[in-house]
Amino acid sequence: MMDRDINYNKRDIRLTILLIVAVTFLIYANSLGNGFVRDDYIVIVDNEFIKSWKNLPLLFNNTYLPSLSDINSGELISGFSSAELTYRPLVTLSYFLDYSMWGLRAFGYHFMNLILHASNAVLLFIFVFLLSANKKIALLTSLLFATHPVNAEVVNTISFRADLLSFLFFISCLIVYIKSFSQPATMRMFSYGFSLLIFLLALFSKEMAITLPLILIWYDWCFVFKGRPKEILSSFKSRYLAYFLILFFYLWVWGFLMKSQVVAPRQISFKFEALLFTLSIIIAQYLQWVFVPLGLHVVLNSDKFIVKAFNPQVGLAILLILLFFVLALRISRRSRAALFSIGWFFITLLPVINPFLLKNLVSARYLYIPIGGLCFLFSLGLFNLQKTRPFKILPKVLNFRTLAAVILIAFLILTTTRNRTWKDEMTFWSALVNIYPADPAPHIGIGNGFLNKGLIGEAVVEFQRALELNPGSPAIQVSLGNAFAAEERYAEAIFHFKQAIELDKRYMLAHHNLGITYILMEDFDQASKVWEKALETNPTCKIIQDDLAELDRLGLKKP
Repeated sequence: MMDRDINYNKRDIRLTILLIVAVTFLIYANSLGNGFVRDDYIVIVDNEFIKSWKNLPLLFNNTYLPSLSDINSGELISGFSSAELTYRPLVTLSYFLDYSMWGLRAFGYHFMNLILHASNAVLLFIFVFLLSANKKIALLTSLLFATHPVNAEVVNTISFRADLLSFLFFISCLIVYIKSFSQPATMRMFSYGFSLLIFLLALFSKEMAITLPLILIWYDWCFVFKGRPKEILSSFKSRYLAYFLILFFYLWVWGFLMKSQVVAPRQISFKFEALLFTLSIIIAQYLQWVFVPLGLHVVLNSDKFIVKAFNPQVGLAILLILLFFVLALRISRRSRAALFSIGWFFITLLPVINPFLLKNLVSARYLYIPIGGLCFLFSLGLFNLQKTRPFKILPKVLNFRTLAAVILIAFLILTTTRNRTWKDEMTFWSALVNIYPADPAPHIGIGNGFLNKGLIGEAVVEFQRALELNPGSPAIQVSLGNAFAAEERYAEAIFHFKQAIELDKRYMLAHHNLGITYILMEDFDQASKVWEKALETNPTCKIIQDDLAELDRLGLKKP
């Protein structure tokens, strides 16, 4: 059994919360000067959708989402949608608020991400304290979560705010759900209803919140009904049915009403054992990142995690997973909290261990919700370790506080170092070039960084390197065309735009930019022909329709 802190008063709680916020801000202070990187340009900088409150009603109709054909055509950056691929209105609403306060000053967006992360760390402290009634375990869990290097990707990438908001509502729902059953009947109904509303907010922040009803059942299994399945079944209607109804409503809105887009399924033929091998590699990678947070980076080439035959890497992965389970189960025998924390990790990880649907099989941001469970487990293990015989014979200086401080200092150093990776586009993509020298994406990113700085020659070199790595990409051809157009080398720009169209006639961005190049050359008739031909391929393309409408408005369209 855990020691309970019965003398933990409100003043102590306020001071503890202040400490958590202070540590979180300290560790991410050097991130506040970072700029926009990666998807931040599509979602915020180049996205006209969030820059006018007139577009707010569009959060609730299909204009919010680009169609799959528009995504594939390159129209995603045109500003006629939220630039989100799935229905996440609360995330987009937060960008509306940010833009109204900060404009395009990146500091404000990073500041809001930091506030959300600090809030999540505080809520995790409250949740763990409810479960353990132990301030040391709750505080260490919270600080591990706040400082863990794996979370730096979510905090530093503005366009990953969905994970921050989803966790905020996810953990809030758990807290309200737990508290509701200790209240009088009238307040219980109100609190229970409020928890349902929070669950809905979590879902409309990010899809990973779909696991929350399972977490509620798992909580009751561990703490309320203590492994009695009949109690779970008999209480299903009164405790869980409403959450599943909310979940079905969300899935209807998400999949049918709003028609959220998902990445096209991978064309992989898996035998059962090969699927297990791949999942072993994925889970082992996540466990390594949590307990030994080295080698953390944004994974672009996720295909390396697909394994179709047993090999030494698979053997090591299975061994690591078995070792984790042996140690975790030894702790869980003495603690239902430990059992709950193990379940939390694996249940919340379920939506992101699908090799068939996910573009990125492994990504640090997918751990933002699951890692809360393992931070709790680690805190429980370290707290109980000090009571074991080997630990008692060690010098007194090697106590719980000392070991916790050493780990947190190590995390502080690793995280503050990682924060610099997101300083700007050039820094971010340059780091990935070293990791993935054969992947074209980092070279495209560096090229765009050079282009934004007006260094056209350097941009062309990077785009050409990317094209050598992937000669069949219309997007890279368009990037080269953009670079040459910026340098007023229009003939070369036209050549690359036409190459992109030849590779993919439905890539509307190539048609759009080709027409704009003719406009810059004052060849309005040719621009009109290009766009009219593009509409023959994709008659519903809004960006091309608007191009022709603008030509007509200016009296430049050929009759």
